[in-house]
Amino acid sequence: MDYKNTEARDREILEQVKKNAQDILQRYDFDASDPLQQKATKTLNRVLRQSKASLDTYGLFHETDKASFLIQNNILRLPHDYLRHYEAFLKDFRNDDIVIVEFGCETGASLRMWEDYFPKATIYGVDIVTTAQQYVTERINIVIGNAVHSDTFEAIEEDLQGKQPAIIIDDASHAWSEQRTTLMMFWQMLAPGGIYIIEDLECGTQGAYKEYKPSVEDAQPFFDFIQDRCRVLRWPREEAGFNERTHRQLPQLVQAIEEELDMCYFAPGTIILRKRITD
Repeated sequence: MDYKNTEARDREILEQVKKNAQDILQRYDFDASDPLQQKATKTLNRVLRQSKASLDTYGLFHETDKASFLIQNNILRLPHDYLRHYEAFLKDFRNDDIVIVEFGCETGASLRMWEDYFPKATIYGVDIVTTAQQYVTERINIVIGNAVHSDTFEAIEEDLQGKQPAIIIDDASHAWSEQRTTLMMFWQMLAPGGIYIIEDLECGTQGAYKEYKPSVEDAQPFFDFIQDRCRVLRWPREEAGFNERTHRQLPQLVQAIEEELDMCYFAPGTIILRKRITD
């Protein structure tokens, strides 16, 4: 899939998504007294009013649960609705030759969305399930491995040959301790000015699969772990408010996050971090 003319692709995507939204409105008998169905109607009408394709439009087209609505088994769902938040931070990379790494492939829908929305990007999907190999294309690479294992990091690093990802998305186990471990490991790989996204914060100690065994690190919600790192954003480091002694007591990988963190954005169920561009 290679679309050189993003404007033409935007029009094609928007036309199809509007057609789908109109079909849903005609097919379903929405109950105006039901708050959830009210929200669904508003979401669909918002799509119909769009004059320009957005990242969410691409998400809707590729049927990822990161989008604002989704049809599964002929049932209308209102999933995560992450993409309208992400676009503000990702749109500047749209036509750049970048690398995107996403942990957790599931149906491959989001991999196809990234490939379509970023026409020059090389995408790496990482999953523990070998069937994810079916999502390989000319620009989508699949790495079979666990995001928290060092050999997975080494395999990606070797394949990139010195190139750093501009965007990393953690949509893997969703367990708090593994979100922390993955961030500490892959933050060093992220390019300066790059965006690191962590999804599904609500899953907590259970993670996304029954076999997951909580560790002692799951006692601290990942949201709280990130809030602790964000203390560095409250004031310039040069000012007295920054506690250098406390900072130096942290593990080195955590120190690196605090020293390089440029921005943190919280949205329902997800966190977006940006890495500082160094001189």
